[in-house]
Amino acid sequence: MQIKQPRREFYTVHEVAARWGYTIADVAGWSTSGHFDILTGIPPSIRGVSAERIFDPTLKGVPVIVLSNNDGCAVARSDEAKALGIKMGKPLHLLRDKIAAHGVRTTPCSEKLLRKY
Repeated sequence: MQIKQPRREFYTVHEVAARWGYTIADVAGWSTSGHFDILTGIPPSIRGVSAERIFDPTLKGVPVIVLSNNDGCAVARSDEAKALGIKMGKPLHLLRDKIAAHGVRTTPCSEKLLRKY
């Protein structure tokens, strides 16, 4: 016997925000609090930066590195940071000169965001 599943509807985050009259950050916040799931097609190599940019729009268009919580290594890089030659897994103390010279923004890893997105 096959159980009939309820119909699922899929919308982009932008569509949900526009339909309900809220910001994208509000919609993402509801997802992190467990109200609903957001499915994305974001490549894993930039997933952390994309998730951080949802909550901090000032990170858009600038080089960004997401740092690991335990040892301060780059665990995600924006395309702008990759273009500067910043390698995955590189420790923060070896990147200080490049960060200062190019205005690279750093942010700690948010495990909750990475699990959701």
